[in-house]
Amino acid sequence: MAISKPVIFRPPSPKGETNQLSNKRGEWLLAFSALVGLVFAAFGLLPALLTSEQPVEGIANINGFTIKQEEYEALKNKITEILPAGTLNKPGQEQKLLDAMIEEYLLAQHALALGLGLTDARLRKMLAASLVEWQARDSLSKKIELDTLETFFEENRSFFIPADKVQVQRLKFTCIDKYCSQEGRAFQRAKAAYIQLSQGDDVNVVKTMLADKEISTLPNLAISRKELHHLLGKTLTDVVMSQMENEISQPIMSVGSYHILVSIKRESSKGFTFKNRKDEVLKEYNKRRQLTELRDYIQQLKADSAIEINETYFHGVEKQANDTAKMAVQ
Repeated sequence: MAISKPVIFRPPSPKGETNQLSNKRGEWLLAFSALVGLVFAAFGLLPALLTSEQPVEGIANINGFTIKQEEYEALKNKITEILPAGTLNKPGQEQKLLDAMIEEYLLAQHALALGLGLTDARLRKMLAASLVEWQARDSLSKKIELDTLETFFEENRSFFIPADKVQVQRLKFTCIDKYCSQEGRAFQRAKAAYIQLSQGDDVNVVKTMLADKEISTLPNLAISRKELHHLLGKTLTDVVMSQMENEISQPIMSVGSYHILVSIKRESSKGFTFKNRKDEVLKEYNKRRQLTELRDYIQQLKADSAIEINETYFHGVEKQANDTAKMAVQ
């Protein structure tokens, strides 16, 4: 579809014709990413204004900015998915869709001409976000070799492969006045519990009969070393991680108590490989590459720009913060 003459904006029909697309205008504006291109308009990169003798390229030209056919058709396809079937096939509806795009361009161009692209915080954020999105799409379009992903996986193996997890039961025997000795009652209870467990008695029964009643118990599921360290401390965690499944530890003295650790279940990470983590690796690789390229892009923008900072202001802010801190100490 091509238009060889300027678009004419007509007043509403005296018969009160209903514009079936008007209530979808917001969805058109959200679907259309014209603001990315308009960033360049703000820096004077648009072509010169068309004269009446120049042919119209694409679908339409607005102050020298071309709406390309593929942009129009992509938006039309998106709107077709939203509206009831056949809506855009009615006479005049495609023209109204084009009118909506033109109106958006005109409003955006005028906002930039007024300087709102930099002075209006909301519009400034929208423009910046659109440029970031554009940069991310460009990054995702680059081909990634399988060898590159495999190397990335190996270099970040600990990120992709979960640590071994262990489900453990602990029986605790607190020493009197925190003083522990093998002659004390706490050790004798622990020794008796160890013998019963070694003979095959149920751990929960032995725990109820001989061990302390704990307010906070370990989770009834396999947890990571980090979680175990938080709940048991380093000494007991080291013992748990060295145990085989169903292994029972000897009584261990730690922090004023004896402890028996019973390893119930272990979940190993040995089965995790690049092959069964490929999609996750690709997603993480793209995420990190986008962040790296975005940082490089912004650093280049800074290097190419004239940026001046009011050092006097920040010296004053720093002095005020230091004075406040000194007063708080006094």
